Amino acid sequence: MPAAHPADGDPILPGRIYIAPPNRHLLLEKEAVRLSSGPKENGFRPAVDPLFRSAARSFGPRTIAVILSGTLGDGGMGARVIKATGGLVLVQDPDEAIFADMPLNTLRRVTVDQVASIKEIVARLIQLVTQDIEAQGGVSMAEDVQKDAKSVQTGMENFESGEGSARATSLTCPEYGGTVWEIAEGEIISYRCHVGHAFSSESLLVEQSEALESALWTAVRTLEERASLLRRMAVRARQLGNQFSEKSFIEESQEAEQNADVIRQVLVNGKNPEAEASAYTTAADSS
Repeated sequence: MPAAHPADGDPILPGRIYIAPPNRHLLLEKEAVRLSSGPKENGFRPAVDPLFRSAARSFGPRTIAVILSGTLGDGGMGARVIKATGGLVLVQDPDEAIFADMPLNTLRRVTVDQVASIKEIVARLIQLVTQDIEAQGGVSMAEDVQKDAKSVQTGMENFESGEGSARATSLTCPEYGGTVWEIAEGEIISYRCHVGHAFSSESLLVEQSEALESALWTAVRTLEERASLLRRMAVRARQLGNQFSEKSFIEESQEAEQNADVIRQVLVNGKNPEAEASAYTTAADSS
């Protein structure tokens, strides 16, 4: 079958494979493909969840979701919507998957229709697509996004007026820094910010880790720049015959270098050197 990145508004035709283009969500309406630059979900654009939601809202029981090998939990919440609208969810056997996170997280969230090897899933799909399914009216993706946004907005209004249970958290969105709101669907918890970025618990944890790593590398760079500047100041003090200032600048530059080295070791080696922690704290306090 031909496979391609569709253009926004392309008709949905049988026997075609539509692949989301870079940095655009791929959405399905009743007659056409839609591309969106909307907020990232689970740290990604394109993401699986908005694709699944749009397919479920537009095609209901005619939708079949297949979750294959992948990391984290993208697709799990969208698969729940597909099941809720009468569609089917097939999941690759986690023991067969190169990366089992996506299959396992979907199994935790959804009562799926089949867990099987890829070969078995192929045979099942061939069987399923030959069956007649009654078409049902769908809900456009725009209505779906508005529903999610309204849910968050209602929670914010209730929280601010002192009514209902507070859904705001002390967490901040890794994408833009605003407040993150907790959305509960039964036992499943997801997170969404005011702008619309959405996360599963797993993807939010990963995004926080990446933000922390970025901040630590920034700290390393800043400390190295500080050490370099202090060494230049020490040279200038020596040229002026100010030995006390020269010694002070040299000591401060060494402390900055030590701090940078400790952080770099944690980042590069993935270590948490307790033996160096007290030395780092002392150096950081003095600097």
